[in-house]
Amino acid sequence: MANPQRSITAQNALTPRKRYTKKQIQERRVIVWEMTCCGSSLDEIALKCGVSEKTTRRDMAWWEDRLGYKTTQLKDPKNAAIDVGMTAAMLKQMSQDAYVEFVSSTNATFKVRYLEAAGRLLVNRHKILADAGFLPKVGHEIEEAHSVKVSFEARFGKDAPQAVFDDAKSRRKVLEAVFGALSLGIGADGLPSESAEAMAALTLDVESVSSSEASTE
Repeated sequence: MANPQRSITAQNALTPRKRYTKKQIQERRVIVWEMTCCGSSLDEIALKCGVSEKTTRRDMAWWEDRLGYKTTQLKDPKNAAIDVGMTAAMLKQMSQDAYVEFVSSTNATFKVRYLEAAGRLLVNRHKILADAGFLPKVGHEIEEAHSVKVSFEARFGKDAPQAVFDDAKSRRKVLEAVFGALSLGIGADGLPSESAEAMAALTLDVESVSSSEASTE
């Protein structure tokens, strides 16, 4: 008894392979690219194009090689300049077309939109050329990082006792003295008798640190 699977394989081998013209292949690849960008699955693309998944994979590989090759070519300054020039030319043509529509339109709303579109296209064209280094960046904002340093000396003056806090070492000494005073029970409601001496010592510590900083300078 003949094997059915072997019969089907033999029949497929005898079936002539379908030939596609160059135009048909180009059109199919465009469909493959568009459906791939839309997130369609491999079997959906193959079903839409009427080809096998193997053929669809070859079309995807063709696009990957082509796009990768074009992107690599942009590393060459000449090719990069050509690409920028083509983009600038297209934007200029689109701006001119929008201006023609602005002149020929009789609708006030459409005239405003066409004029705005023409202006935006020209601005984008000049910005691309300026960013690429072909035009000076005239009228572009120059971003600068502004740093503002806040200090006790600038706030209270150079001779003020608070200026000691600008130095990390002196600040640490003062804070240690403050914590020592707080540990003795100095609060906002009043000063206990045993804490008065601690507060006086705290004042002397701040003054001594300030005087030592001044002598160092």
